[in-house]
Amino acid sequence: MRILFLTILLLLLPSLRADISRRTPVVDAVEKAMPSVVNIGTERLVQRFYTNPRQRQRFDLQDLFAREFLLGLPPTPGYSIKHSLGSGVVVHPDGYILTNYHVVERASRIRVMLADEMVYDGRLLVGDELNDLALIKVDAEMPLPAVTFAKDDDLLLGETVITLGNPFGLAHTVTVGVLSAKNREARHEGQVLYKDILQTDAAVNPGNSGGPLLNINGEMIGVNVAIYQQGQNIGFAIPIRRARELLNRWLTPRVIKKGWLGFDLKTTDSGLMVDHVGEALASRADAPQPGDLLVAANDEPIQDLFTLNKKLLTNEINDAINLRLLRHGEPLETTVRLEPIPKPSGRKLARDRLGLVFATPEERTIQLPDRFQKCLVIKEVLPDSPAEKAGLKPDMIVTTINDLEITSMEDVGTAMENTLTGDPVSLQIIALVEREAFLIAQTTSLDLRAN
Repeated sequence: MRILFLTILLLLLPSLRADISRRTPVVDAVEKAMPSVVNIGTERLVQRFYTNPRQRQRFDLQDLFAREFLLGLPPTPGYSIKHSLGSGVVVHPDGYILTNYHVVERASRIRVMLADEMVYDGRLLVGDELNDLALIKVDAEMPLPAVTFAKDDDLLLGETVITLGNPFGLAHTVTVGVLSAKNREARHEGQVLYKDILQTDAAVNPGNSGGPLLNINGEMIGVNVAIYQQGQNIGFAIPIRRARELLNRWLTPRVIKKGWLGFDLKTTDSGLMVDHVGEALASRADAPQPGDLLVAANDEPIQDLFTLNKKLLTNEINDAINLRLLRHGEPLETTVRLEPIPKPSGRKLARDRLGLVFATPEERTIQLPDRFQKCLVIKEVLPDSPAEKAGLKPDMIVTTINDLEITSMEDVGTAMENTLTGDPVSLQIIALVEREAFLIAQTTSLDLRAN
């Protein structure tokens, strides 16, 4: 019997040895991260203009047929559907997916195919055009596998990196290379498109945009964003540090669930420190106080804001959250609730984010025509503010903020409640100019960056 066992073992050894040699760190990293990679397809309606009426009629009929009979969509004469493909990566089990902003911008429909080939409609939650990152959401039937983030700036030049994505629609494609450089700039026709990005020689092609760049441990070190058209095997990725900074602002109960713990936190060398406590919580004797350090929530250690926010997203409004704090080095435990955010003050947001002070009807120094009576008039522009840099002046009229018609300070609060530092804010401005005894309204649209 022993001889028979040894004979079988000797026969199996070559295949066992082959399996061991094939299972490289790259294989392990791909198996770890691939379930979190998704395929993103978008549709965008594009209006077409024709100089030839017959050509327009023919193409309109083709679009009507394609949309109504082939796609089952309502007809939209004069428009065509533009399709694009990209990649994304799951960053939270509840269906939150990170991708490039250019993959989903102006999309009328977003379709997300998961690693198990289940397909869901996605919706854009928030995006940043400057950093070319966006957060979308799918309502999956069960928790999704989320990618593991590498530490900020834990990068080694020459280390093995792996790109996962869907180039040219070829789902779940793997390419391998090295980290070629850090802090690169990507330019097109002399213009800087991206700053502070990673360079890799792992093959990156159209459709890879939004997918993860991994290290050998299967941790995401960047988000693939572009290729260098003039060369081969030169790709770029947004470093994980910048992605994490945006997710610290986006993937929060404040943005996703319109809730907060009743106090704000800031990152310090000592850890997460309580910065500001709301009025409702400040009256409690056992409430967190400015200067306290947060070390755990619901018995789980908390190292940073990203970890805390991901934890809190599993809770609903009014859920109790057990906190462990350090106050002057002494442990303290208390319980707070995830409560609705108080309605924002439009006057405070306009002043803090834009540098604008609006006049009350009694404070107006100009006589408004009837059609502008309900609009808001600028009383003061604060020095060195986004409003001053954009050239705004007192007595100008603001009619819309972020495409919302503004007739009260409550409207300003609604339009800007989710505005954070660096976010774009669009305004429509009217200046009344007197010419030859007539009052002329000059309308201008401006984009500011909030303080």
